[in-house]
Amino acid sequence: MIAIYNNSKIENFLFRLSSFLIILLPWFLVTGPFLPDLVVSLTSLFCLIYIIYNKDYHYLKDKIFTFLIIFWLYVLIRSLLSTNPLLSLESSLFFVRFAFFYILVKLLILNNNYFVKRFTYSLIFCFSVIVIDSYLQYFTGSNILGYKYHGERLSGFFGQSLILGSYLSRLFPLFFGLIFLVFSKNVYVYSYSLLLLVLSDLIIYLSGERVAFFYLLLSTLLIVLLSDKWIKIRLFTFVISILIIFVTTSFNDQIKKRMVNLTYNQIINKTVSTDEKNTESKFHNKFNVFSNEHEKIYITSLNIFKENVIFGVGPKLFRYYCKKEEYIKYGGCRSHSHNFYLQLLTETGIVGFLFIISIFMLVSFKLLKQFINKYFNKKQYLDDFTLCILIACFINFFPIIPHGNFFNNWLNIIIILPICFYSFKKKI
Repeated sequence: MIAIYNNSKIENFLFRLSSFLIILLPWFLVTGPFLPDLVVSLTSLFCLIYIIYNKDYHYLKDKIFTFLIIFWLYVLIRSLLSTNPLLSLESSLFFVRFAFFYILVKLLILNNNYFVKRFTYSLIFCFSVIVIDSYLQYFTGSNILGYKYHGERLSGFFGQSLILGSYLSRLFPLFFGLIFLVFSKNVYVYSYSLLLLVLSDLIIYLSGERVAFFYLLLSTLLIVLLSDKWIKIRLFTFVISILIIFVTTSFNDQIKKRMVNLTYNQIINKTVSTDEKNTESKFHNKFNVFSNEHEKIYITSLNIFKENVIFGVGPKLFRYYCKKEEYIKYGGCRSHSHNFYLQLLTETGIVGFLFIISIFMLVSFKLLKQFINKYFNKKQYLDDFTLCILIACFINFFPIIPHGNFFNNWLNIIIILPICFYSFKKKI
């Protein structure tokens, strides 16, 4: 069945347990940060023990693994040398588990013929339950768990966290790619998945998360422009989604205010000035980067960065430095910089920033090469599934939008999960 299971009964059990836990990971991500982080920690620990015990080090020659280990070593050293190492180590010390988690998932994909199919079933079922529950909340004002909907932000099972749209949109490229690769010959699952795509598109919009809806638009645009066989599928489902979204917005003033009016008002911030002679108030439009609040945070981050250009102040220490007198005046003191690139510039300096920008540049180069090959050389550089994985990376690391905390465990799992499936197409 699977080669790595044949060594001993204990290894057999642990690999099966790891496979079971990872298959359920999409569900655990809905419950909050604790359970998914526990799964990643346990499975990565087992992976490390397995490799050391069996002296099976060839898995560690993987380029992505090497990249993650080098980044971890850098942020670990930076934390140890920071002004507040105990606080900083909370973000950096256990970041290494994502490298071994990646190796374990890759190992399961390459050796277990049933893992990917079962994971895809789990993902479809999870999306279905989340979407159905969200519609229940939208139409009745309350979901299965009793979380209320007040007409502006739809949350579903995520309750007060308000990350329903983020969850669906970030996992959308992986969800889309796995469905149409694994179940392309199953007409029932295939047809149901088309319906689920449309329903998911609308829920992402109704969640009121503008960044999540941007992710959806961007990933859809890239799939339509760059894919080979899946263009018609995504174009068909998204056109239907847009029509429903347009009708919904026309009849829902709360959604329109948040998704359209609020976005415009935050970007074009109206300021007031008074003429000294005529004492007349005049309104001026000031362009902001996303919002006035985001702009304050970004200015604060850049000023902290200017004082620590090469190595930054240390992971998780933006919240510590922004309270200092020389930075508090900018009014942007928060727990993090709300942008991956600014956060790494501030907390890890130019050196740490090079890691993340290199990922984005590499992914962008591959997507650009796909575009050139498709439209000028009339051939495919990437298969459609690999393209979906790269699109997941592209939207997660797209620089010119607000982000969460780069060292947030829940977010790290959402980001690393699609990357783990990068080797799946090679196996096929």
